[in-house]
Amino acid sequence: MNKFLKLGLSFLLAVILITFLKPYIDDYKEQKQYDFKLNTIDGEITKESFKGKYLAIYFGYTFCPDVCPTSLQILAEAFDQLEPELQDQATGVFVSLDPERDGHAKLREYARYFHPNIIGVTGTPAEVRNVADELGVRFKVNNPGNGDYSVDHSTLAFAI
Repeated sequence: MNKFLKLGLSFLLAVILITFLKPYIDDYKEQKQYDFKLNTIDGEITKESFKGKYLAIYFGYTFCPDVCPTSLQILAEAFDQLEPELQDQATGVFVSLDPERDGHAKLREYARYFHPNIIGVTGTPAEVRNVADELGVRFKVNNPGNGDYSVDHSTLAFAI
C-alpha cells in the first residue's frame, strides 16, 4: 500500500509541476524562435515577413574577401537545386555585420548577384548585434577607425 501511495503522490506532483511550468516552457520555446527586426532597401522585415517560407540566414559583410562570397555561392547553388515550387518558398537573408559601410542599395546589389532569392538586410549596429547574439553569431570589427577594415565573424548559415 505504501508503494501505491508514493506512486500516486509522485504522479500528482508531476501533474502539478507540468501544469505550473507549462506557461514558462511555452514562453521559452517562443523566445527560441529567433525573431528579428532589420531593414532592406524596401523597408523593415521581421521573421513574420517570411511566414510559410523556408528561411536561410547568413551573417557577413560585402567587403569580405573570401568566406562570404563563397558561402553565398553555396547557398545560391542550394537554391538552384530545389524544385521550382520550392524555390518560390525559399529565401536567403544576408545580414550585414558592417552597417557602417553596407548601405541598403549596396546590400541589394550584392545579395542579388548571387541569387534572386537572397536579400540583403542590415540595421543599426545595436540591432545587428542583437540579432547576431540571439543566434549565437560572434563577430568583431577590426580597426574600424581607418575605413579599410575587416570583420571577423562566424561562418554558419541558419535554417529557420
